[in-house]
Amino acid sequence: MSNISINLGEVFFPYQYSKLRELNELSHYTDFGTAIKIFENNELWLSEPKLMNDLSENKYSKGILKHVLTKTNQGKNFKLLCSRLFSFNIDNLVNSNFTFQDTRYIASLSEHKLNDYNGELCMWDRYGRKDGVCIVLNKEPIINGPGHIPLFVSSVGYFTIEKLINHIENLTRSITNNYFMIDKLSQKEIINYLYFIFYFAVVGIKHPSFHDENEWRLIYSPEQAGTLGDYVPIKIESTKNQESKAVAKFPIDTKKQFGPKGVGMKEAQLESERKNQ
Repeated sequence: MSNISINLGEVFFPYQYSKLRELNELSHYTDFGTAIKIFENNELWLSEPKLMNDLSENKYSKGILKHVLTKTNQGKNFKLLCSRLFSFNIDNLVNSNFTFQDTRYIASLSEHKLNDYNGELCMWDRYGRKDGVCIVLNKEPIINGPGHIPLFVSSVGYFTIEKLINHIENLTRSITNNYFMIDKLSQKEIINYLYFIFYFAVVGIKHPSFHDENEWRLIYSPEQAGTLGDYVPIKIESTKNQESKAVAKFPIDTKKQFGPKGVGMKEAQLESERKNQ
């Protein structure tokens, strides 16, 4: 990623980049059987959002976005800025209820403290009650992408209306103060950045009651992946036990992309190696 790309990313996504700077490690909580399959098949599954635990989350993110953009001065100012400087009409997105014409698959990760071998109690309770495993990931291939990895990574924002207003104010200030950089881009490139601001907001805003999860998300969209150039192929399949459940199977090298530490991970690796002997 070039320096100008990094700077522009910080301009359009100040919240995400501030979270990246604070990020220690990422982990994936799952059950023992799934952990075995990850190491045996060298695959990480991403599921459709409709199968996520909180079915109301997209409704919440769209509702709070609509409120701030249409009912607050900060939101109205941001819309005016985008319209005057870039001819980008945010009301079109609002009126469509932030409907994006693509298919999305998501894997949930959790921020992990350095040298933490216990994990988070709330995550064990929700995702690993009986035979849970916490796999600590090698974050570098994830956050330094996309490169040949056609996945977007996004931290989840647990926003109240007040926090989203503050975020919109910071974003407006960031774009205004750095317009000299943005002005070097083509109209298409600018619109693409603005489009993804709202794309990630819809996927990445959750109700504050879930804040203890410290969630990050891997996002795969077959339609958006084409904008990333050459990349490793991802299979889309329906599971045998649920016809309505489609999953994206992302091929990984578990030795490179998963770190060597984690709660219960050693046992999963040993079991996988034993079966493959």
